[in-house]
Amino acid sequence: MTTVRIAAATLNQTPLDWTGNLRRCVESLAQARDAGATIVCLPELCLSGYGCEDAFYAEHVRERAAAALVELCEACHGLAAVVGLPLEVEGKLYNAAACVADGELLGCTLKQFLADDGIHYEPRWFRPWPAGRQTRVSLAGRECPVGDLIYDVAGVRLGVEICRDAWVEGRPAKTFAQRGVTLAMNPSASHFAFGKQDIRKRLVGEGSRLIEGPYVYTNLVGNESGRSVYDGGVLIAEGGELDHEGARFLENERSLVVAGGEVGPPRGAQPAAAAVVASGWPPEARPDQLARAPAPQLPAWEASESIAFEEFARGASLALHDYRRKCRASGFVLSLSGGADSAAVALLVGLIQQIHGPPTPLTTVYQATSNSGDVTRSAAAAVADAVGRALQNIQSRARPPGAGMLAYLKNALLLTTGNRSEAAVGYATMDGDTSGGYAPIAGVSKQFLLDWLRWMEAEGPHGVGPTPTLAAINAQQPTAELRPPEAGQTDEADLMPYAVLEVIERSTVGVLDPRGRTLERLAEAFPQHAAEQHAAWLDRFEHLWRISQWKRERLAPSLHLDVLSVDPKTWRRWPILSGS
Repeated sequence: MTTVRIAAATLNQTPLDWTGNLRRCVESLAQARDAGATIVCLPELCLSGYGCEDAFYAEHVRERAAAALVELCEACHGLAAVVGLPLEVEGKLYNAAACVADGELLGCTLKQFLADDGIHYEPRWFRPWPAGRQTRVSLAGRECPVGDLIYDVAGVRLGVEICRDAWVEGRPAKTFAQRGVTLAMNPSASHFAFGKQDIRKRLVGEGSRLIEGPYVYTNLVGNESGRSVYDGGVLIAEGGELDHEGARFLENERSLVVAGGEVGPPRGAQPAAAAVVASGWPPEARPDQLARAPAPQLPAWEASESIAFEEFARGASLALHDYRRKCRASGFVLSLSGGADSAAVALLVGLIQQIHGPPTPLTTVYQATSNSGDVTRSAAAAVADAVGRALQNIQSRARPPGAGMLAYLKNALLLTTGNRSEAAVGYATMDGDTSGGYAPIAGVSKQFLLDWLRWMEAEGPHGVGPTPTLAAINAQQPTAELRPPEAGQTDEADLMPYAVLEVIERSTVGVLDPRGRTLERLAEAFPQHAAEQHAAWLDRFEHLWRISQWKRERLAPSLHLDVLSVDPKTWRRWPILSGS
């Protein structure tokens, strides 16, 4: 048995931030070395950034990633590391994880299964590498093997799965035990979505059972490139059970989890020599290497019965914080209407300081018309006071010039307040309430937001507590105040109940059900209503969806938070003109 100390780092990276990305990698290696680590796992594509989009096509991007790897090798003396970068092989681009040991580049494992669903477009830039194949390339000043590789390093047999590789039926880890692997690492760039962490835990535990040894997973953290927030959360499993689980949604630029234990010798049939890359680096055993590192304590909110609400509070506020600092805005400007959506956005900005620490300037604007009532004005004032922000009163419905002017004067970011349900049915004023630089709640439904606001009023995030002043918001029927007060206009009367709208969204847009199946889902969810009512709701949704695709094409960049999105740029693409 070989005793090793394993470390995994989460990093808050930015695409094409060559200096910052490398610095955070090098600092993580130094921290791991100081902790007595033998082998360190860094996230997927962390040298370039995961979200480089079509910049991956640029030759200089690949050259700078290779140059960053050279510098990282020089910083890797005294330990081994797995680090992600884009790599050109035989004229094609691959998603690679380089393995470095004591300053020597051993080789690069190439991703075999690319993410191509939901918000993922990896096949646009990368090619999948075939299982069992190896070749050689010139990289970092030397020829090195690349492909489907296994590494003999620090006295253990190491295999690497890159993010999606672990999510498929034919995952590489299924062959690892036969190839002698007793330690596996998974550098990932796995964006947050509700319920996703439980799936990761299952896959990591399964990986450790397959190799009968430790399986290490790490991830990016923060709003890396605009439309996704990464939750971090290192996972280390052994024998099918999680031994270590790192905290999620940390504001830190980097965070390290260290674990230790015994790794057995290679088992099973020995693979062909070409598939194994051996290192001549034998680490000297130090007393601090032999001690088992204590598992980090997870924050109490991870055990909450309202886990999705906690995740939304922490994830969306972290995304806003990162977006502001990375675009170098001084703060935020928000048109605060007194309704649920704008209240939710204001609360998320307030949570930046309450949860993550940094104070964040927010200017709120109440923009009234003759249709606006005292209820919404009082509710807007209460929310502004609750998040500790000044409320300005501008008697104008011309939202973009008024709110936009404040944003420009303050070098701030103008936030839009539309939710996913409104985007699905086009219930928004173009160049009005959709104007702005970022749409933080466009990835969640109106029904979710209404439920979250009630939770925020009564309970709130762990360590923050409730916001009682939300009672003024939660007592109202959602209304855009489009008509005079005596008309009694409400959003649900114009559209349909928001709970109904969410069921239709998930069926028709989320899983692309045919009409008959959507009607079945409506009957299951709302048996108290007649089939004719179900059909009428669906008719209305289909009509509004069809005529409002052009609006969705013009929405501000939105944050992806759920397994469903209507953003045509990053998730559900749809023809602008269609018959359905």
